[in-house]
Amino acid sequence: MRIIQISSRFPYPPDDGGRIGLWNITRQLRELGHDVWLVTFAEKQTTAEHIQFLKQTVTRLTVLPPQRYSLLQYLISTVHPVPIHVRKRSTPEILQVARKIGQQAAEWDCIHVDRSGMIAMGLEVSGISKKPIAVRMHNVEWVIWQRFAQQFPFWHPARWYLQRQARLLRKWEKHLLSQVDLIIPITEPDGRRIAEEFGIEKPIVVIPAGVDPEYWKPVDGEQKRTDVVLVANFEWKPNIEGVEWFVQKVLPLLPSTITFHIAGKESDRALRHLRGIPNVRIYGYLEDARQFYGRALFTFVPLLSGGGIRIKILEAMAMELPVVTTTVGAEGIEAGEQQGVFRCDDPYRFAQAIQDLLSNPEWVKKLGKAARQRVLEKYTWRTLVQQMADAYQRYLGPFAK
Repeated sequence: MRIIQISSRFPYPPDDGGRIGLWNITRQLRELGHDVWLVTFAEKQTTAEHIQFLKQTVTRLTVLPPQRYSLLQYLISTVHPVPIHVRKRSTPEILQVARKIGQQAAEWDCIHVDRSGMIAMGLEVSGISKKPIAVRMHNVEWVIWQRFAQQFPFWHPARWYLQRQARLLRKWEKHLLSQVDLIIPITEPDGRRIAEEFGIEKPIVVIPAGVDPEYWKPVDGEQKRTDVVLVANFEWKPNIEGVEWFVQKVLPLLPSTITFHIAGKESDRALRHLRGIPNVRIYGYLEDARQFYGRALFTFVPLLSGGGIRIKILEAMAMELPVVTTTVGAEGIEAGEQQGVFRCDDPYRFAQAIQDLLSNPEWVKKLGKAARQRVLEKYTWRTLVQQMADAYQRYLGPFAK
């Protein structure tokens, strides 16, 4: 098929969960023999080399200028009837570009958009080109905003702002999703929310996120695994919030002899206030997390808000690492304790799971192998993108010319 992929973010380099998903969809579609016209937005870290690399990867590339929101725009969003998540990707300038793309889309078969915030742009392309449109829902966004709001005290202005945005998003997501031809959520709970809470009757096919098991695999050699590690993108506020919960609620319940190693984008800046804690070490951004994982016994992912699938958990599992996380952190991952995934929402249970794993390295090794096997069975990008292409053929094929 010939697919116009409209991406909410520049997908390269794949250095956080969102970009990893976008990049692997693009790459795997091309490797499966499909043409891809990638329409995406530059970001502050996008370089000419990144753009040139994508030009050599896809059939056609359109890069739009970065979208920066001023303080004034955020203030306007406190009273505007359209949620900021939708409004910032549906400006008159963006919709004008979408119309031009639609006019050039006669030879293309369908439109793929990522995230509900991009549906308005996709609908504009679809309206001009008369091509069917599918949306990949990384999350049901209104749920994320609502969960994040609940982490603030009742009196806090941020709670009021986030709850208002969540209410608006719920209305707008329902409106936008009712106009597309195929919906691809990445978790079963999100699929049920869309079908039941929104009453959407369009085709819904759940296809999770995944990993490349040839890249994320156990490190060769006899390096001793002893560390307890966390790798995350700390540009994303729920990750910061989760670590702070861990430090405040879980860490006091654990022996001071256990050291926790934390790395990832912006970790040295976002978590600098934790550097004085003796048994917490912060490493900053990692060019390659595999060596960091290679010395780990297991990983911990404290997450209280957010949604979708945590690709970092799947990467750790692929490297034979069990995971201590929360129900939110493990959402969408079909694996239990026998496959090395421990869901612990209570600080005492979280601390106990960590101590149990540390006390039995042989058990941890067995769980790690089961974790990787689960990834191989269900969460490889090649298999998942093939499922996506099959869904396009099934549900959008009758419309394609």
